Amino acid sequence: MTTQWADQNCVPCSKKAIRELGLQRLTPDETQTKLQQLEPGWTLMPQPQIGSATTMLPNALQKVYKFRNFATASEFASAIGKEADAQGHHPAILLEWGSVGVWWWSHALEGLHDNDFIMASRTDRLAASAPGLKA
Repeated sequence: MTTQWADQNCVPCSKKAIRELGLQRLTPDETQTKLQQLEPGWTLMPQPQIGSATTMLPNALQKVYKFRNFATASEFASAIGKEADAQGHHPAILLEWGSVGVWWWSHALEGLHDNDFIMASRTDRLAASAPGLKA
């Protein structure tokens, strides 16, 4: 199922697109069904907040990938960024020595959308060929 998502493209998810296309965030039931279809390791968790924000962010698709060292983790984070730019859908990425955490959610919808599952699947596909990924 995830390969099918990884081969799809994200739809525009701007405020204008939401109005014109009638896009809506996924319901909790839809989210749980789709979450079970992702590769293992994906959970629901708000992304970490930067700065002095006090509002709790909605749940995002979150996963941590482990790597041999900082260099290989950094290469993977960069690959995610390039894929995100190509799709116009951007995650929060936390790069640490030997690990990369990624959070996908649709900011304009203030929740989850199919785009997030597409990008989670694309992230797993990138990880499958990433140098230094630990099993």
